[in-house]
Amino acid sequence: MRPAFHAKEEEEKKKLMASVSAEHVAPYLARLEKRLSANGTGYFVGKDLTIADITFMEILTMMKERVAPGLVEKHPKLIEFIERIKAQPKIKEWIEKRPKTEH
Repeated sequence: MRPAFHAKEEEEKKKLMASVSAEHVAPYLARLEKRLSANGTGYFVGKDLTIADITFMEILTMMKERVAPGLVEKHPKLIEFIERIKAQPKIKEWIEKRPKTEH
């Protein structure tokens, strides 16, 4: 993704990001959704919330909002996962009060 983020011209950036999204991001999301389903608990690891789930929630949110808008939405189990993790009381509280940043 680095070349897409560092491209100077907007058209080149769009072209590179489309290529990365199709070749790398889309297959990655499919594998993640398959792994989430395979665990059968609604979590990536085990039966309870772990740091892995929080990490994936953040990564998937970043992809959904900035890196590859539209791609994550094609994976309903990932969207459901993001919303469920964000709804955890302590996580929800942190998201509401954490400092706002550009990135």
